[in-house]
Amino acid sequence: MQYKNPIIPGFHPDPSICRVGEDYYIVTSSFEFLPGLPIFHSKDLMNWQQIGHCLTRPEQMEFPNCMSTGGIFAPTIRYHQGTFYVVSTNVNHEGAMAPGGSGNFIVTATDPAGEWSDPIWVSQGGIDPSLFWDNDGKVYFTSTIPAMNEEGNLMNAIWQAEINPDTGELLTESKIISYGCGGRFAEGPHIYKKDGYYYLLLAEGGTEFGHMETISRSKSIWGPFENCPYNPILTASQENAPTLAATGHADLVEAHDGSWWVVFLCYRLSENYYHHMGRETSIAPVQWIDGWPVIYDGKTPQVMMEAECLPQKSITDETPIRTHFAGQELGLEWNFIRTYYNGFSVTDHPGYLTLKGNAATLSDKATPAFIGRRIDHFEFRAETFIDFEPEMDGEEAGLAIAHTTGAHYEFVLSKKDGVKKALVRKTLFDMTTETYYQINSEGPVHLQIIGDRYDVIFNIGIDGTYIEVGRGLVKLLSSEVAGGCLGTYVGMYASGNGKDMTTEVKYEWFDYERLPEKAKKPMFFSE
Repeated sequence: MQYKNPIIPGFHPDPSICRVGEDYYIVTSSFEFLPGLPIFHSKDLMNWQQIGHCLTRPEQMEFPNCMSTGGIFAPTIRYHQGTFYVVSTNVNHEGAMAPGGSGNFIVTATDPAGEWSDPIWVSQGGIDPSLFWDNDGKVYFTSTIPAMNEEGNLMNAIWQAEINPDTGELLTESKIISYGCGGRFAEGPHIYKKDGYYYLLLAEGGTEFGHMETISRSKSIWGPFENCPYNPILTASQENAPTLAATGHADLVEAHDGSWWVVFLCYRLSENYYHHMGRETSIAPVQWIDGWPVIYDGKTPQVMMEAECLPQKSITDETPIRTHFAGQELGLEWNFIRTYYNGFSVTDHPGYLTLKGNAATLSDKATPAFIGRRIDHFEFRAETFIDFEPEMDGEEAGLAIAHTTGAHYEFVLSKKDGVKKALVRKTLFDMTTETYYQINSEGPVHLQIIGDRYDVIFNIGIDGTYIEVGRGLVKLLSSEVAGGCLGTYVGMYASGNGKDMTTEVKYEWFDYERLPEKAKKPMFFSE
C-alpha cells in the first residue's frame, strides 16, 4: 500500500504515540500556543483526527511574557489500567531546567477527548520527560538534563528515577543512565521492554539537518546500555535533497496486528534550505532484526511511502473550509498566544466573531489579540469578510501571518492621516516595511492571503474586485531566518499599537483552503 507523509502536517513536532486496543493516540508539542498539547486519534495509523487538547484551562497552565519557542516542550503519552498519562515540560516554570526543578508535569484523563487533570509537578527537572511501566508494576521517569561526564565535558545526560505517576513523588534518587550514543544533544528518551531487553531510544544531533534517532539496550533498566551497531537507525542527514528533512525525536508502537511502527518529527523544505510550516509528524514501518529495530528497511523515509499497512479506515474531515462563527465555540484548530485571550465573542444572529484589540502587537512578548491556526499546506488561501471602521490612527484589524515575535506579516485595515487604508506590514526583527492602499468606501471588505512555497500575496476585495496590495517572501518566515523551532500561523488580528482599541471588529467568516500543490522549483544543488 502507498501512503503519504506527514500524517499530521503543519506545526506538530515531537510526536509521542500509544495504543489502546485498536485505537491509537498521538500528542505533540505546542510551545507558547494555547490550548496546548493537541491530541489526535486514529484507527489505522495513517488517518488522524484531532480530538482535543490536554491543556485547555488557564488554571492548568499559561505562559505570560514568555519568549518565542517557550512554553510546552516534548510530551510523552502512555496508557495504563484505564488512565491516559501525558508527561511534558513547561520550560517557563521556575527551575524547569535544574536537576531538582519543577518544570516537568503529568496530566491524566480517562477520556483523551475530554478534560484532562490539573498538572502534577515532578521534582526531577530537565526536558523531554517520559514514563515507563515495568512488568513488576514499577514506573520510571526519564528526562534530559545537562551534566559533566567522566572526561569533564558538559553534555546532555539521560536521568532516571522510579516514580509514583499519580502523585509525582520520586521513589528513588535520580541517576544518570546514558550520555547518548555518541551524537550531540542526546534528548527525547523513551524506554521499551522487548524479549528481556530494555531499549533506550534517543534523539541526537540537534533538531536541524543533522537530527537522528539512536538506540541502545540493556538487561537492566539502570544500564549499562549497549549501543546498536546500526546507529543511527533514523536520519535524513546523508540525503542530498530529502523530501523529509531533520527526521528524529521518535516513538515506537506495536500495532494490534503485531507490526511495529515509529512516529517521528521532520520538516519539508519550502525553498532550498528553508522551512516555514514547522516540524511535522510522520510515520514509518519497523522490523526487528537480530534484536534491533530497523526503520523502513534501513532507508530514509519519504513523503510517498510503500508499506504493508493496517486496513484503512477513512475519516471525515470535520474542519470545513469556511468557519461561520454562528454562535459556535472555536474549533480545535484555533490557538491563542501565551495566555487565553478573552477579548472576543461569537454571536448567533447574524453570526460573526467580534474581536477587540488590545495594546499588544505580534512583536511583543505578550498576549496579542490574535486567534490563529497552523498553516499546514504549502499552497493555501486564507480569507475573511471583515467589518471595521477605525476611529483613530494606530488602530488596525484584519489578518496576520506569523512565525515568531521577530518575523510576521500583518494585512489590516487602519487609519493613516485620518484616511481609511489597507496596510501590509512586513516585520523581520528590527526591519519593518509598510505598504498602504487607500479605501474610498465604507463597509465590510474581503481580506485575502494566498500562499505558496515562495510568496504570500495580500489581496483586498471590494465590490467583487480583488486588488493586490503587497506580497512577502515565505523564507523570511522560516526557522532558518526567524530562528527558533516553531511553525507559521495565520489568523485574525487586531491591535491598538500601544493602546487598547475603542472600536470592535466584526469577522463574518474565515476561510482556510488548501490549494492544489504546485511543482517545486529546482534547487540550486543537484536533486
